[in-house]
Formats: sequence, structure tokens, C-alpha cells
Amino acid sequence: MDSYIPNKTDKVKITINEPILPDDYYYDYSNCCSKEERNSILHEITTEGMKSIAKSLNREYVDEYIELYPKGNVIFSDGTTIKTEYAQNKACIDVYNNELKELSKKLVNSIQK
Repeated sequence: MDSYIPNKTDKVKITINEPILPDDYYYDYSNCCSKEERNSILHEITTEGMKSIAKSLNREYVDEYIELYPKGNVIFSDGTTIKTEYAQNKACIDVYNNELKELSKKLVNSIQK
């Protein structure tokens, strides 16, 4: 995390990125049959937004799990929810990284079509 603290004389640059159109996500979300599927859709649209922000800042986007709720849950890309203590286990991280690679391949394939 950056430790920079802005002051009153700093100049601010505002970047407006391309919009993320929610239509496809909304259709998929509204037709989900389970909480896990809805969580997965929310994960997808959030990931797209974070990738756009990272790109505009010329930074590498690193998709790592985050704590979404103060109660210690992590929602994975497939929509499953687990406790953060378990999610920090190396075996769990490896599974998640493999899922991310597969999702990245699917995204690249969909863009190339």
C-alpha cells in the first residue's frame, strides 16, 4: 500500500474509464438460482472494475482474495464463501490461483471472438 499523504498544493488528475455495462451481468444475476452464483457474478463485475482502475494507473492488476465482510468471509470466483482463516491456507490459495488462471483464459478467449 502506498504511504503517500496528499497536501493542499498537490494537483489532482481525474481519469474517467470506459463504463462497465451491467446489462449482461444483471441478466445473469437476476437468473441465478443460488447465493453462490450471485456472489460469482458480483465477483466478475468487481474484477472488471478493478482491472480498469489498475490499467488507468499503469499498475499491474493482482486478483487476490479480499475480506469482503468484517465477519471474516471470503467469496471466491465460483461463489463459494469460506472463513478467512481457511482461505489463508496455502492449498486454498493455490486452488484460487488456478481458478483465476482459468477465468483469465476464458476472458481472453471471449475478447478474441
